[in-house]
Amino acid sequence: MPLSPNGGHRTFVYTGMAYALLGGATSRMTQYQHVKEIPPEDIIAEFENGNSYLQAMAKFVKKLLLDGYELSHVGVLFLVRRDPNMEGYTQAFTRGLEAAATLSFWTVWHGEYSIDHNRHYLRSVCTWDVNNLPYGGLCSHNPLTKGLSGYGLSAEALAIKKERRAQQVTEAARRQYVKINMLEQLVANGELKPDHPDAIYARERREKRKEYIKNHEGQIYAYQQRRRRQVQSLYNDDKAR
Repeated sequence: MPLSPNGGHRTFVYTGMAYALLGGATSRMTQYQHVKEIPPEDIIAEFENGNSYLQAMAKFVKKLLLDGYELSHVGVLFLVRRDPNMEGYTQAFTRGLEAAATLSFWTVWHGEYSIDHNRHYLRSVCTWDVNNLPYGGLCSHNPLTKGLSGYGLSAEALAIKKERRAQQVTEAARRQYVKINMLEQLVANGELKPDHPDAIYARERREKRKEYIKNHEGQIYAYQQRRRRQVQSLYNDDKAR
């Protein structure tokens, strides 16, 4: 995922995976697409308003976005089918692929207090001269140093874990809509001027939501049906005990 500058500075690249995200790669790509549609001059305001897509960005990706960089391209290197009975193994496999991409393309962050790239203990994985790459890296750590979420849990425990995660995501979205509704109500009551930044934000978010629903109606319906089946499956399992 390259980030391009607004003034002749260096291009930066980030590599990562979306295994822990509800909806996986599809949801992550949708988030990035939303970020690409935000005008650079509105990025800071979107951060301050708690834009969930921006908050989900990696640490140094967010830093560069706030510094005026733009998200220029997004691509998918690999897709892996999820299997509830192979959750731990699949997660370990995808983590290994993420590490291979990070180190092969050398998208490793190098800041003021970072060690020299050539002294990195995994430097040999990248066959290029990392000091002369046409881009900088935005990955803050070696993916292999991160633990595996849910590794060793049974399929039943993993299903419960995913359901709780889905509830957290739903609650975060609900808070966002409550905020927008509250701002719209303040405008309707004359307590907030229509040209106030918060009122403009609420109006734009509402319009973007309408446009998104219109353009992705089939996908949204399919997702809702899939979620209903997942919840019904958990309910049926509880009844069977």
